[in-house]
Amino acid sequence: MDSLQRSSYPDLENIVLSILSVEEEPSTTLDKLFSNKNKVLKSTIKQLFNEINLRLQTDKDIFQDITDDICACYTFLEEIKLHIGRGYDMEMVLALLPRRTQLETQIFDLKKQKRTEALECWRDMMFLKKYMMSALSEYWLLSKRQQLLSSDLTIDENEQH
Repeated sequence: MDSLQRSSYPDLENIVLSILSVEEEPSTTLDKLFSNKNKVLKSTIKQLFNEINLRLQTDKDIFQDITDDICACYTFLEEIKLHIGRGYDMEMVLALLPRRTQLETQIFDLKKQKRTEALECWRDMMFLKKYMMSALSEYWLLSKRQQLLSSDLTIDENEQH
């Protein structure tokens, strides 16, 4: 399983992994009643966890591609500045000015793309995190109900003996 970016959601990975690592073999009738719902919730949690990781990896890849494009533009821009700074050939300076402006505009647009991607990733993560928390809450609630019913049955059995 891919690793969730620890800097973004440090505890979520540990919580999900601890839930998914518990193998529960239904031993009692009560356990069997909860087993299917438990499996469905675990599958949902695992899928949401994978979706979060995929979205973070996609964001990272897109950011890297945009950064590479920005670096290439800066390299071309520096070459133009070098050519303009070397000579006094006004024709060359005038010929390179539109390209320089075009590169500066492209850098601005790429930085804008980066900000847009960051915002889209944040929105997607909030959406996925909302569903993850809902699935986790449902899982914990089911676990508490199972524990409560199990403890009630144990008390009833002890009282009968």
